[in-house]
Amino acid sequence: MEVAVLKRPKTPPLPDLFREGVDFLEQPVVPASAIDRFVENEAATKKFRHELIQTFHWPATYSYLGRRGRLSLNHTALLGCLATFWGWGRERALELGERYNKAGLADLVNSGRFAKILHVVDESLPDMAIAAQEKLDPPRLLNETLKQLVVSNSDVRDVAQQLTDIVNAVDRELSQVHRHFGYVERIEGDEAVSLVKTGNGDELRAIDTKLLEAVGSAAPKAPFILYEFKWAAGKVVSFCAPAVLLRVKERQEELKRLEAEQLAYETPLPQRKKITEKRETPAPSTAQYRSAKS
Repeated sequence: MEVAVLKRPKTPPLPDLFREGVDFLEQPVVPASAIDRFVENEAATKKFRHELIQTFHWPATYSYLGRRGRLSLNHTALLGCLATFWGWGRERALELGERYNKAGLADLVNSGRFAKILHVVDESLPDMAIAAQEKLDPPRLLNETLKQLVVSNSDVRDVAQQLTDIVNAVDRELSQVHRHFGYVERIEGDEAVSLVKTGNGDELRAIDTKLLEAVGSAAPKAPFILYEFKWAAGKVVSFCAPAVLLRVKERQEELKRLEAEQLAYETPLPQRKKITEKRETPAPSTAQYRSAKS
């Protein structure tokens, strides 16, 4: 779960349309198993996931998707604790879970509001599967469903805002936890070249495409939140959470301008000059000369 900073031409700064809570929000529901494929001991990760859910009273909901299988729905903080468990062990992960609960997570996810939006998401997934022009895998299906619900459903948007406030509070409190907004520029095989806003400015990074696929965000122009955990020097564990852009229609011109600026910073390949051979015009034959003269 590593993310590389690319040594490529600097990118222009992202404009102010990327303000959390105003122009984008972290999606309130994610696949609970998004990290399983990246760990060495998947069975231990699943066991600890159940321990986290029971210990911190983080209820999960299963959504059944027919031939696509089933999808366990939960919140991003669960993935953060699992990433910490994978990198630094059980005690550190439980400490992080306590921080999230003290910031208000347990109260929110055990309220009727969170249960209500889980029900709305579960009911909306089949409709999105039917409406989609292509067959979407479960994480992408969940992502596309929430993109619509966060914008169109005020209850889902309110819970997304509250969850964003909670994880932001932990981010500010702990220097070992960092959240960065990111925006996929293009997919290059196993790498997703992305723009990431950090405290040190905007960076162009190569993110493992599988990190984004796990939450349905492996597509050009897809927004996401990059989580980085640094509990010990020299080691960073990362994962991605899906985000949704708000007020997209009002920001179309800004998005077009951003894309134009990105293209201006690209290093184009030198254009090849087309070489044409100059052929000498053959002298007219005697017969042609006599014909023209007559």
